Amino acid sequence: MVSQDIMIKFLKKSETKTIILKKIFEEPYYLRELSKSMGIFPSGLLKHMRFLEKEGLIRSEEVGRKKFYKLTNNGLEILKKLE
Repeated sequence: MVSQDIMIKFLKKSETKTIILKKIFEEPYYLRELSKSMGIFPSGLLKHMRFLEKEGLIRSEEVGRKKFYKLTNNGLEILKKLE
């Protein structure tokens, strides 16, 4: 994982990832729901989700055959610093 300062600089340049964090802050989302609300194909959105999960900003939980995504404490801290 990279430092919070580097991540904040990166996210300021990545509107899609920032929007994902803001939406997941409001409520947990399944990938398909989030892709519909953002107007992005699930396959394209998944790349962003994997990155955010790898960096510890979001986490996924499996419910049946679906995964839903939640903001982590680290993700919340970074989101607050972005605003």
